[in-house]
Amino acid sequence: MTEVYGIDADGDFPYDKLQAFASKTPAGKAKLAALDGQVERSIAEFNTRQKTATTAALLAWYNDPAKIRADQSFYYGTLAFGDAKAQPGAELNAGWYARNARIFAKLVQVARPGDRVVVMFGAGHAFWLRHFVETTPGFQLVEANGSSPPRSSSA
Repeated sequence: MTEVYGIDADGDFPYDKLQAFASKTPAGKAKLAALDGQVERSIAEFNTRQKTATTAALLAWYNDPAKIRADQSFYYGTLAFGDAKAQPGAELNAGWYARNARIFAKLVQVARPGDRVVVMFGAGHAFWLRHFVETTPGFQLVEANGSSPPRSSSA
């Protein structure tokens, strides 16, 4: 059976709180600018690759586990923003995690044993969605290139 399900979920991404906190000090502004620069460089690299690469090559690049881990450093970098009264970096990470947990929960609710599932989301979701697939019994991650890490269970 071939079905298409929309599994996106709303979520809180309080980047404005992070920006407001960072803007209180020159060091905070510089730290956030450095993190934003990581994102901008990744987008610029994509734009450069897009001019000559095939769609398949772009998807393989964006789904490379090393790139996914490297891109996650933006989110973990935001954890440095906070103090005894406010934790905007932790709130941003918690909101992003929660949204991805809700997305994956919807997948769990529609997938059946033996199903082969293709999940398409923006690159920012890859780290947590992969995490859920790799750590949830009954699911097995198959890389975009067709390989999969060793695992005893599958969905």
